Amino acid sequence: MPTLDSVQIEVLNNLDQLSINPVVTELTIELSTVDPTGLVKSVNGKTGDVVIDYPDIGANPVNNVRYVHTQASVPTVQASGTYAGLYIWTINHNLNFYPNITVFDSGNSIVETHVAYSNANTAIIVMNSAISGTAYLS
Repeated sequence: MPTLDSVQIEVLNNLDQLSINPVVTELTIELSTVDPTGLVKSVNGKTGDVVIDYPDIGANPVNNVRYVHTQASVPTVQASGTYAGLYIWTINHNLNFYPNITVFDSGNSIVETHVAYSNANTAIIVMNSAISGTAYLS
């Protein structure tokens, strides 16, 4: 009997019937919805829907990851300088370019941060609160 790995359906209006061929004897269905009335406003003032979906947190949740930084310890607040009163992670990635960076906290939730670059090989993640987690650089 043929196997069915996955089916992805995007419904913009109503869906009242779905046929799957070949016929399968067992099918697990996972549903997710987005409330289009609950818009998200980012720190740069843009407003819109956000959908984040990745199948396995054990795999890289970001495409084309070139470097993974794990911040196991919670950073201390910066007492002085440019980032006084804030918390930073310093990432020495040695990629020789300025990568995109996605940060997850230790609970696997995406964290909105400020990213600064000391140079093409060092990134500084700046946050308002002290967290541990993982940064994916692509």
